[in-house]
Amino acid sequence: MADTASDSRQWESAGEPFSAQDGGWLPFLDGRVQLCCTDAQLRPIVLHGNRLLIARRLCQTTELQTVLEQWFRQQASLYLPVRLQAWAARMGLQYQRVTIRNPKSRWGSCSSLGSINLNWRLIWVPVCLGDYVLVHELSHLRHMNHSPAFWRVVASFVPEYQEYRRRLRHLGLPW
Repeated sequence: MADTASDSRQWESAGEPFSAQDGGWLPFLDGRVQLCCTDAQLRPIVLHGNRLLIARRLCQTTELQTVLEQWFRQQASLYLPVRLQAWAARMGLQYQRVTIRNPKSRWGSCSSLGSINLNWRLIWVPVCLGDYVLVHELSHLRHMNHSPAFWRVVASFVPEYQEYRRRLRHLGLPW
């Protein structure tokens, strides 16, 4: 398959292409994983080191992006709630529930009832940026606004928050 900008299985974030085809690379937490189509008998997708092994039958279908999204969403639903709970404990805060969602324009949100929604794509950003989003949303449990007091809470746990905000805006939301 040609690797072109119009290819529906290629995305770009911060100038770095993400390619959902055999041999292509996709971001994953603090690194990247390489997509490797294999004839081995396995579940549809298996993570082995930094290789994402994909059953060849899926590599040649239009379903590949959907299957990859499902796998990344599953990883996010396992990883993000644990990370959020760790930050909540560190900050001395309690939230009501966490939901992993698919918003097109937000990394996260917090309701006045204490429900936190997180974008599954946080699994694609470096851990420090994801942690900033978690701290940001948890800080809304103290201040449901973006007042100076809110930013002081954020800064007390993530002093580099301004740089991380800038980096997240630059990344955008691929896919």
